Amino acid sequence: MNDDFIRILTENGIGIAEAKKMNAYADVLVKENKKYNLTSITDYSQMAYLHFLDSVNQLENIINLDEDQALIDIGTGGGFPAVPIAILYPELKITALDATEKKVRFVRDACEMLQIHNVRAICGRAEVISKMESYQMNYDVLVSRAVASLSVILEIGYRFLKKGGKAVVYKGPGYSEELNRATKAIETLGFCLRDVVKAEVNGAEHFLLVLEREKDAPERYPRHYSKIVKQPL
Repeated sequence: MNDDFIRILTENGIGIAEAKKMNAYADVLVKENKKYNLTSITDYSQMAYLHFLDSVNQLENIINLDEDQALIDIGTGGGFPAVPIAILYPELKITALDATEKKVRFVRDACEMLQIHNVRAICGRAEVISKMESYQMNYDVLVSRAVASLSVILEIGYRFLKKGGKAVVYKGPGYSEELNRATKAIETLGFCLRDVVKAEVNGAEHFLLVLEREKDAPERYPRHYSKIVKQPL
């Protein structure tokens, strides 16, 4: 166990058992990082702040994560924010989705090794997977951290959400300009902006944009990914 990692997490409200489980996941991440190209951050103190705390900070003030709900993480990469959320909220059913097979394999193997039983890691493109019957409108919460612009995230991911489900998108201090650019996407895809929550970790700010899916979007959405990127809503 890394003493600094554990201390940082517990001083920021993480229970000791959960902090130790996160430390174990960090150990596997560091060990396998060169093989899977998972993160540029391998210092334990920085990981504690920038990966683990950043993944869970303020979530409890946004959605009720203690209930038996389904959550999907789009673009999970090395398992963030999916795995820290899963460790803190073991009743959640979590799907960690990424388009890179080796990263999905890492998350799947690490969770199996550490007995994190409430994470299912799958490989695929969100705009394709979301149209499948077993995934479409099957989730209460969608999260996405450091993946794409807000309009892109909403289009590739909105079909995962039930009506009334919430998308929680992690953004930096320049979120307001991006939010303005996504006005058409929000309206077209049937979302409503519910809140913007400031979250600060070790002096660094990020913001959680909370949007609720209120109504259905036209059947032509989501479009092919190349068109989504070239001609965002």
